[in-house]
Amino acid sequence: MSDQKKGLLDILTFSIGLLAEIPSGVIADAFGRAKICRFGHVLNAIGLIILASSTSSLHYQIGITIHVIGMALVSGADQALFFDKLAFHPESLSWRRLATRGYQAGLIAAVMSAIIGGLFYTVNPRIPFSVDAIAFFSAYLLLRPIQDPPSLPRPNAVLVEIKQHISEIFRGFAAFLSPTLRLYIPIIVVVQGLFYAADWGTFRVILLDRFHFDPFQGSIVIATVILLTVAVLHLMHRFADALPEQFVFIGVSVIAAIGLLLSIFDLGRWGWFVIFALYAGDLALRPVISESLNARVAPANRATMLSVASFLKNLTYVALSPILGFLNSANRLHYFLLVWPLLIGVAIITYLTSKRRCESCALID
Repeated sequence: MSDQKKGLLDILTFSIGLLAEIPSGVIADAFGRAKICRFGHVLNAIGLIILASSTSSLHYQIGITIHVIGMALVSGADQALFFDKLAFHPESLSWRRLATRGYQAGLIAAVMSAIIGGLFYTVNPRIPFSVDAIAFFSAYLLLRPIQDPPSLPRPNAVLVEIKQHISEIFRGFAAFLSPTLRLYIPIIVVVQGLFYAADWGTFRVILLDRFHFDPFQGSIVIATVILLTVAVLHLMHRFADALPEQFVFIGVSVIAAIGLLLSIFDLGRWGWFVIFALYAGDLALRPVISESLNARVAPANRATMLSVASFLKNLTYVALSPILGFLNSANRLHYFLLVWPLLIGVAIITYLTSKRRCESCALID
């Protein structure tokens, strides 16, 4: 497949997940975050089993659709579930520390899965999908003992329920226009959206190719990047008190912009540092964004708000995938590498301006 075709496949797949993202938060808030997380993991397992046994493009698309819907259901609902279950104080740094530790554990698992999955893939390309399905089903089993708090029965008719869900979705977007939340929109859309493209989609493949890494070398690059990112998260956990939100946002954004500008040149093996900057920047930004949003959202609507944030991040990636694929196929990627750092600069200025205006905003909006 050409890069342009990969971009089109990405936009098709992630558009489906994007459409499922916002209702998932409303459903989780309404019917129980633990229930929705469990159901999402079951869908993930089913989708991967279908992928493992796929024999055609249609078969593949059905499996990946079920999988991304499952991911959308879990996205946001899991953080909202545990933030409430563990009763974190909005002004405490404990949630950031826990989230950082969680990402560290996930990265160590990612290194192991990359190595083991690569070995399985050489035996049979279907094996990694099957093992991944087992992992998601295990997550479902681990979540079974966790129960949602008792809630009042919902006697409304189906149409009334749908109307209420749509209303919740609009309220979620409206809440992001409030002073306490809208200052995060530029960082989520421009910076996190870029990181998402570099982590999950076509952009990572494009960068590896641009810096002349073959597939085996690329796997080594990703493994070393993940390991060093674990060290970065360890430092963030250790010095959480000395890393204010504003410092992390600006530092990560500036490094990402510099990395993109350097990618205009033929860096060769030095391109490793660009890939590391984008990958580590993503993982460094996530706990702080999560902490900031959780602390500024009312508990009853927490999953809905987090799903809106995920929607905004995913929207950028859905828009970027076909653009990146087309530009790289036409040898014009330098246009993106010049324009996006300018957008990052605008995002930083907008965030800082809104931050100064909102110094007196209450934590819970």
